[in-house]
Amino acid sequence: MPNVCGKPTSQQPILLLLDGHTLHTSRSIIEWARSHHIILQVLPAHTSHVLQPLHVSVFGPFKAFYNKECAFYMKRNIGQTVDKYCMGRIASNAYLKAMTPMNIFSGFRKTGCYPLCPEVISREKLFPCEAFRTATPVHKVMTMKTGRGAVDDFLVEMAEKKTPPCTWNCNCNKPTTAKSANPKPKPSGRVITEDDYIDELST
Repeated sequence: MPNVCGKPTSQQPILLLLDGHTLHTSRSIIEWARSHHIILQVLPAHTSHVLQPLHVSVFGPFKAFYNKECAFYMKRNIGQTVDKYCMGRIASNAYLKAMTPMNIFSGFRKTGCYPLCPEVISREKLFPCEAFRTATPVHKVMTMKTGRGAVDDFLVEMAEKKTPPCTWNCNCNKPTTAKSANPKPKPSGRVITEDDYIDELST
């Protein structure tokens, strides 16, 4: 159970923010959380760099502090490299500098989680980006400025485009057996401990 002050109750449950990894959305985890009055909120897909508090304010500084500690260690120990025997000591120094209460509080504030303020995240940061990789930068910017509806239409257009046939002597043009669709409902951006998600999962 998460380390929190007091025991969660039906009147005062715990809200736990998660990404959509399969391990986090298994039936057993959901049932356990419901029985312990824990609300599981799954963040929208591909938004951890924007919406996960520790990604925003802790892990970045930790990486920077760790790199500095490694450089400082190698400067004091000429000719030695960072190995598994000294990595823990170096990482602990960086951890103490990055994992401060102020940085943690800042992460929740910057992501709009607490205090609750959705306006701190611009909608442009939440638009899907992977499908834009093959588009020209001008097309991408013009689509995003038009609005969310245009972005959705663009993504559908990209998904419907077919790859031109391959002229190489390979196996990529051979027909493959289509895999059955995953019947598990998508948890992205949902509270997966609610009854409606449980009903979908059961179905």
